[in-house]
Amino acid sequence: MGAPLMPVRGSRLKVTLPSTIAAILGCCYALVLLGVVVFLLTAMITHQGTIGHLTGTARRGPLVVSALLLLGAVDLAIGAVLVWRGRRGFLIMVPMGILFVVGSIGEVLDIANGSSLAGNLIGGGILLLAVIPVILLLLPRTTQPPRILPRSGRPPVHQ
Repeated sequence: MGAPLMPVRGSRLKVTLPSTIAAILGCCYALVLLGVVVFLLTAMITHQGTIGHLTGTARRGPLVVSALLLLGAVDLAIGAVLVWRGRRGFLIMVPMGILFVVGSIGEVLDIANGSSLAGNLIGGGILLLAVIPVILLLLPRTTQPPRILPRSGRPPVHQ
């Protein structure tokens, strides 16, 4: 008789085109965050621009921002991988949702204070690009039946 079979914990969702697009957008946002980190650190190392001329404790600000941006990039990249593996994608939805809420408040304040039309359109475009993956990941997806693995945890070998 064979080993007893155990279901793998956690259900998997089908990977659909909208979820794949959301994962790709999450990776794109992670790359943008990494680009900002490289820009900040390059300015500090080469002593160029306002950030490059900071001294002493004033350098902590850009370093903390760089660390937070790096954590955000890792979060979005892990979220994209999890979406590709059939998970819901909360690691993408939560940061993008927070960005959308905070950015919406900022855009309303910009409009009320009379900023330029070009600036408002750029801000609106950024908000739109932040909310697209959230909407795509909230679309309904069906679950796949759980894979049944032997107690050893490895898939059975078929010959």
